[in-house]
Amino acid sequence: MACVTDLKAALNLALKKCPRSRYEVAGQMSHLLNTQITKEMIDSWTADSKERHVPAEYLPAFDAATADDGALLVLNRKRDLFAFAGPEALKGEINRMKADIKEQQREVRRREQLLQLFNGSMKG
Repeated sequence: MACVTDLKAALNLALKKCPRSRYEVAGQMSHLLNTQITKEMIDSWTADSKERHVPAEYLPAFDAATADDGALLVLNRKRDLFAFAGPEALKGEINRMKADIKEQQREVRRREQLLQLFNGSMKG
């Protein structure tokens, strides 16, 4: 049962980190799987008190909807497997990192402008 416990923990952590609500994750999964996924289903997969498990064929869609590969990594670890991102995933990560860098550069420029305003007001 340790696998189920670890998998539920990974699902819960992914949902906690995800900016989407459980309703939005269910909607995205429904779109990806072309089958109805509800928030209540996700709740049943993640609740410690429930015996229901997430179907394995739903895990890639869950990972895509939450942008978190923790659930699939749990399964890999159970078999001592190592997985790495393919070319499209790497391109996506690179693009997100570049966007983050640009945003940080904008924030640095804003703070530099603010500092110039403070320095200019102090001289007067």
